[in-house]
Amino acid sequence: MSVDSLRLVATLAGSTLRLPGFLYPDAWPRTSVRTAQRAFQCWQWCVSAWRGEPVLVLSGAGVPAAKGRVNVTPLRPPWRWREPTAVFPGGSARRFFESLRLEATPEPELLLADSGVVVALGRHEGRPTVVHACVDASRLQRYADQTEAARLVFLQIGLADMVPRIAGLQRHGEHGCLYQERLHGRVVGVSGISAELLRTRVHAALAPLQALHGAGRHVAGGVDAAYIDMLRSDLGSVPEWAQLLMEPLAVLPDLSVRHKAPAVFAHGDYWLANLLFEPDREAVCGIIDWERARPHALAGLDALHLVIHTFAAWRGCSPLQVPVMMWLDASEPVLEQLLDAAQAAVGLDRAQMKEVALVLWLSHLHHHRHDRPHWRPERLDDWLTQPALAAARWLPLRKYAGF
Repeated sequence: MSVDSLRLVATLAGSTLRLPGFLYPDAWPRTSVRTAQRAFQCWQWCVSAWRGEPVLVLSGAGVPAAKGRVNVTPLRPPWRWREPTAVFPGGSARRFFESLRLEATPEPELLLADSGVVVALGRHEGRPTVVHACVDASRLQRYADQTEAARLVFLQIGLADMVPRIAGLQRHGEHGCLYQERLHGRVVGVSGISAELLRTRVHAALAPLQALHGAGRHVAGGVDAAYIDMLRSDLGSVPEWAQLLMEPLAVLPDLSVRHKAPAVFAHGDYWLANLLFEPDREAVCGIIDWERARPHALAGLDALHLVIHTFAAWRGCSPLQVPVMMWLDASEPVLEQLLDAAQAAVGLDRAQMKEVALVLWLSHLHHHRHDRPHWRPERLDDWLTQPALAAARWLPLRKYAGF
């Protein structure tokens, strides 16, 4: 959960809380930082309780990068806090949901808040609705446009019901609200499940991608040219990264997969957190969060993104360690099976998937490049140094193989 998201929650709830420029120096703060924040939140709660002021308490909101359901309560005392908690003096849950134009019954839910956006579930004008709130209304418009574009593409392959309909975009005071159809289905996880169930869920998630890739088309001059040029320009302009990224950026225009595989419509953040499954079987029935979608993208991006993030969550490792394992041919058996399934779904071989992994790694750096002053050495090593060194070992072998 970002500071911008918390700031919007405070505004919508009518809180007097003033937030700093950033909560932590990194997305996963040290124990001492978390302890200090908890003490500050307890102090705010005690002051509000002593004054008899209303207070809004969000539990599950202590880590900026955290996504998922956040409990909204009017007054939860510190001795009942079981997870990171944020206190908003003067805030009101009723005012928060009224600001989003959600009906009081059934009680709405704050599902996710991240990167300046607040997402809530409830009923709007009598219909089950998902509300995306953001100060930047143009961002919501892009989200709506991308979702509508995805729905048209999925209509052509007979899967339009997997993409939610957009009900409208409205401006309320200082923020905008995007109202979207709430799809039915269940969210599945991978923590603690068997390898067999993991493979089953990945296979199910690959089915819509297989249909999308069947509708792909070849593009003269290489797929995703504008996106590749943007990566090379933006990442190449970061002085402290120049040496490590010089060769990876240089090979992007000539990647074999860009010239041999078709262009497809890509989700951009395709993994289990953005998928809904049928209530009674392991089959995908809905796909959400199309903000990063784009047409004519590189084949295999969504399939490999799914494998990387799903395996990392199951294995308990960093997602960016998966490309490292691929480039160094150090994959574990379960990862090998997931990669084989992804390759079969999108018609790529292992060498091409390694190239797709290069684009995904650089895309990740691009999305987070503005936060790099706050990276700790551990993150710098995980996100930049280790993948760069592994890519440096793999790229000469790729050239030797004739790519």
